[in-house]
Amino acid sequence: MSPRIPMMDTSRLLEDEKQAIQREIERVHKSGIYVKGPAVYEFEASFAAFHGEGFECVGVGNGEDGLVLALKALDLRPGGEVLVPANDGGFAALACRVSGLVPVAVDVSLNSGLITQETLRIGLSNQTVAVIATHLHGSMVDIAKVKEFCEMNSLRLIEDCSQAHGASDFGIKVGTTGDVSTYSHYPTKNLGAFGDAGSVVTRDSKIAKRIRQLSNYGWQEKYSIGIQGGQNSRLDSIQAGILNARLPFLERNNQLRAGILQKYQLTIKDGRILIPPNKMSVAHHAVLITKSRKQIIERLNESEISWDIHYPLVVQKMAGLALGHQMETPNADQLTREQISLPCFPTLEPKEVDLVVSVINRGLDNQ
Repeated sequence: MSPRIPMMDTSRLLEDEKQAIQREIERVHKSGIYVKGPAVYEFEASFAAFHGEGFECVGVGNGEDGLVLALKALDLRPGGEVLVPANDGGFAALACRVSGLVPVAVDVSLNSGLITQETLRIGLSNQTVAVIATHLHGSMVDIAKVKEFCEMNSLRLIEDCSQAHGASDFGIKVGTTGDVSTYSHYPTKNLGAFGDAGSVVTRDSKIAKRIRQLSNYGWQEKYSIGIQGGQNSRLDSIQAGILNARLPFLERNNQLRAGILQKYQLTIKDGRILIPPNKMSVAHHAVLITKSRKQIIERLNESEISWDIHYPLVVQKMAGLALGHQMETPNADQLTREQISLPCFPTLEPKEVDLVVSVINRGLDNQ
């Protein structure tokens, strides 16, 4: 039985976007090319241009592969430490381990849930080689300050933009500051495919070339593996076509998401919405921070309203991740205990948003 209000409904599309997707799927089908091919090259070109002049994009199989390939392409010292956020669900730390690197989890700002120059400084050691700056929930890290920190300490910077497609803040567009930036295009993302998909963006042509090679077995030419560390991580043509179709609608959909987030921020009485101090977000998640999480979950369940927790554990508590030197992360710990994600997607109806707010506020109106 479907919930009364879903957390996300990827089947709900506005009509113009739906028609654009259908046309692109048919075009790919008629081409008969389902791996690589024109649809992939067109998406790579359009998404690169979306970031600005001089950028290159490489389509890959999924967002996690994008992180792994980015780390491999930077040719970092084996066993070197990479600073990652403690509260990102473990995706950055896992990519480090797969790449032969050691993740070190650092704390985040209690106000924004994002890493800062100050939290990175605490995690720094003489073994640190890179930082993964994860833009969480649709909100951007203060990437200029993080870049400054990396330059001062001779570190490489990877932006994980998987939850912030199209975001911009402090006058900077997401994905344009790091040595390399990665994206997931999982169906629930702001720019989502109809299956797994990912991309890597950089303005360094040597990095782009290396990622293309690594993502295609490490071939130097067909059937001849020329470099170590290669894997099979190619973007399917059908997913590239869907992303091509959806990219022109990204800004509109982000604005719709942001409007829902603002409504929650202005009307929910029990807690606060997790957004940066400057209140800029493309609202990948609508995260409520509340001391009453258990009671709110009970009310949402009673009303058949979906919810989630992004994320319930800091990475230090994940048994499958062997981290480097352990850091205290009190802010990240507190957020995992108090956060709950509410329904938020572009076609969520105003009456549905109102019902979510009403259910959360139930019992508070007379207080």
